Amino acid sequence: MRKGNLIKMAAPAILSAAMMVSGLPVMAADFTSDTAVETEAQTDEFDAADDTADAFAGDEETPFVDDQAAAEDEFAATAETGYKYVYAGLTWAQYWASEGVYNAANTASNGTKDSHDELDKGGFDTVTRATVNHGLHRGSYQCEAIMYDKNGGSYEISYWTSANDAVLTDGTTVKLNQPERGQITKADGSVAEFDHYSVVGLKYVPVAVKAEDYEAFKSQFKIVEDGSTIAGGFGENNLQSYSAVADVTAETNGLKEAVKGSDGTFTFKARTNGTGSGLKDQALQTASNVTATVKEASGSYGEFLRVDITGDGYGALGAKMYAVKWDYYGNGNKVL
Repeated sequence: MRKGNLIKMAAPAILSAAMMVSGLPVMAADFTSDTAVETEAQTDEFDAADDTADAFAGDEETPFVDDQAAAEDEFAATAETGYKYVYAGLTWAQYWASEGVYNAANTASNGTKDSHDELDKGGFDTVTRATVNHGLHRGSYQCEAIMYDKNGGSYEISYWTSANDAVLTDGTTVKLNQPERGQITKADGSVAEFDHYSVVGLKYVPVAVKAEDYEAFKSQFKIVEDGSTIAGGFGENNLQSYSAVADVTAETNGLKEAVKGSDGTFTFKARTNGTGSGLKDQALQTASNVTATVKEASGSYGEFLRVDITGDGYGALGAKMYAVKWDYYGNGNKVL
């Protein structure tokens, strides 16, 4: 991660239902205007920032926003039979808009290519870029990932069964030759030239929506209802694929309430802490047996600040974590 000063960060992990980001952390942070964000990932380690071992192993008592307790009280008062509880696919901007994240809706490009001949496309572009550079399959754990061919065709990925073979959200399969990523072979045997790959958001966010608004909600978002299967990834070393049955309730950890506006579109309230996992017959888990090691850094402008998360539990954490919020302190004790 790169920023203007050596920083102190807090990383409260969202440990609900299904949780992760393509083998690397979502870098959604409160930054000053002159800072940039980049991520690096390695095959056998997850790179995050800060002394996160305690944060990941904790009970998630730390709120995302100052009025978290009030938000939870308000939501508890409305969590009645008049709501439908489902998983929904949200873009980064939709997810982070209510979480007190600086410039969360920024998707603008700076128009200048970097040393990798790529454009910085906004606040969450690092997620797509790092995923592409370190294995397309890593975008399928907790993220909505789409592969495109040069004819304009698109392939919405549900999960990968190997580094080459993907199952799409419609149940069909495709094969991508690796590591060249040159051609996509479809289920019918036809071939298309691979163009690019994008990670556009989170695919399994637990959401509560008023029953009267549910049909409108379904027409705008990809949803997974209770009793349906959720799945992601494929196994490699300690990082394992998963398949589970959705079971979202008012007590699901990380639940967001969807609010229908006068124009018919939806926004989302801040996430709430809960006691449920959102998975049938599975208890809510916290990370264990992980060690965070802060690497040496000089604090110079623009350098990478690196923390390696290792230990027996890093694979489980990586496969289940879907979002991390970073607090930027600069040189002081106040969150900027």
